[in-house]
Amino acid sequence: LFVSLIRAPAHAMFVIDVESANLLPGDVGLLDVLISSDVVPPGNLVALANFELRITPALGTTSTLELINPQNNAYNLDPNYVFFRNSTGPLRLVSSVLQPNDTLTGGDATADTLDVNVTSSRLLARLEIDHNFPVGTDPGSTVGHSFTIDLLPSANTSFWDSTLTPCSFTSNSGTVYVVAEPSTLLGGLCAAAGLLIRCCRGGFPAKA
Repeated sequence: LFVSLIRAPAHAMFVIDVESANLLPGDVGLLDVLISSDVVPPGNLVALANFELRITPALGTTSTLELINPQNNAYNLDPNYVFFRNSTGPLRLVSSVLQPNDTLTGGDATADTLDVNVTSSRLLARLEIDHNFPVGTDPGSTVGHSFTIDLLPSANTSFWDSTLTPCSFTSNSGTVYVVAEPSTLLGGLCAAAGLLIRCCRGGFPAKA
């Protein structure tokens, strides 16, 4: 896979969407990357897909979001996978470029070398992600940290039909947010509700 050829101008367009998600501090999760056509119907044809994705922390973020290495490729058994039951088998490599385990290079193709017509949003990849922070860090201090996952317009990102004609594409980034434990949020809401009830019954406490 990872084909990079110089051919005629692109004849079709795909939209690649990286989903967003919330994670608890130090938690692991899954993030789907979806492919759809810009014209539905009739859809666009694809037989080979290569991609390079990278995680970038927001400015001031001291924790890290990493790709689990190695990744589990069992998502090709999902009926919504774009090459479901017609896959050569996903090939994916995790590497560290700007942060630990922040980049995923991968690809797959149809086993019969024929096209798949993408007429709806289909699964292109599923990322396994892991939120980490230095030993001794209060997990609560990482709440509010965020990370962007982008499809890179690099030589490792390309989409082709069965005639090896390249297909143009656009992409939308996803964001992973580190959020508080539900019990923490509930406790805060209960405290606020209790204060409101007391105020409604007897007014605000008098100042000393």
